[in-house]
Amino acid sequence: LRKNNITDAVLEFKKVNDALLRINQEFSVEDIAKIQEEVLNQHDKVQRTPGISGIPFGHPLLDNLTYGQQGGDFNVLIGQTGCGKSYFSINSAWEGYAAGKNVMVISPEMPAEQIARRVLAIQMGLADKDIRKGSLSMFAVQKARKIINEPISIEGEEQKNWFKILPSGMYNDVNNIISVASEYKPDLLVIDGFYMLSNKHIRTSAGWQEDESVIYTLKNFALHSLIPILGVTQYNRNKPGKLEGAKGSQAVEHTASNYLSLEFETPSDRDSRQPIQTRILKILKSRDGDSGIFKYEFDFRKTTITELDMTSGRENLDVDDEYVCTL
Repeated sequence: LRKNNITDAVLEFKKVNDALLRINQEFSVEDIAKIQEEVLNQHDKVQRTPGISGIPFGHPLLDNLTYGQQGGDFNVLIGQTGCGKSYFSINSAWEGYAAGKNVMVISPEMPAEQIARRVLAIQMGLADKDIRKGSLSMFAVQKARKIINEPISIEGEEQKNWFKILPSGMYNDVNNIISVASEYKPDLLVIDGFYMLSNKHIRTSAGWQEDESVIYTLKNFALHSLIPILGVTQYNRNKPGKLEGAKGSQAVEHTASNYLSLEFETPSDRDSRQPIQTRILKILKSRDGDSGIFKYEFDFRKTTITELDMTSGRENLDVDDEYVCTL
C-alpha cells in the first residue's frame, strides 16, 4: 500500500484471508454422528441420481470404475512428453463443462489461447493445426462462431455454467491458483503441468521439498474445499514409464486419489506421426483400490479421444455385460 500498488495489496490480503480460512477448516472438530448423517444424506443423493455421482472424465468405462471425479479428489495424470496427456486433461475439462459443471483450467506451460484453441478443435471435431495455421473455410469460421456463442443445453434445459482459463504467466505460484479457485469455486479445477508450479510460502533450497509442498498444498485444498483437482505431470525423460525421478513422485503416489498413467502402446509410437494412434491408460492407484487398463484411440485429425476397450479390471465394473460390449 505504501508503494500505491493496490492490485498487489488486494492479492496479498486475499492470500492471508484464504490461509486463515483453511486453518479454520483444518482445525475444526466434528462429532462422528453428524458426519455419518452427512454420509447417509450423500448416499441418498447418489441413489436418486442416475449415472455416476462425480464429474465425468468423459469415458464411460473409466467413469464407471472411478464413479467420476468426486469432491476432495486430487486426481493425477502422468505420461511421457508427447503422449497426449494435455489433450486428455483438456478433453476431460470440456466433458465436465458439457455436463453442466463450472470448470477452471490453468496450464503453466501453455498460454490461454492455446488451451482455448484446443477446446474449440474438440468442439468442432477438426485438427488443432487447422485453426493454428488459419486454414479454416469461411463456413467453418461461421460454424466456430456459432459454437462459441451457443449455450450448454442438457435435456433441452439451458445451463448457466462457465469455463474459465487462467493466464499461465500470472499463476506459476500454487498459492495464487488456490486464491483464485477459492474465489470462483469451480466444480472442477484442471492443472496441466503442475510440476512447473512453485510455492513462494516455503523457504528451502531443496527442489524436492518445494515440489512436495506444491503437491500437499493442492491435496489439502481439494480436501477442504471439496473441489476435485485433475493435475497433469510427466515422467522423467531418462526413465519413461517409471515413477522414479518424476517430480514429486513419492508425494504424488501417496496423496493422489486416482493415479493414472497415459502411455504409448509401443515404444515406436513415440516417434510416430500417424494421425490416428493408440494409447494405453493404466490406473496405478485408485480411490477405492480398483485397478484397470484401458485402450484409447487418439484421432488428431478430428481432435477426438475414443475409449476402445478395458483390457484389465473389468471385474471391478458395476455395469451390465451388454452395456460394456456395446461401447
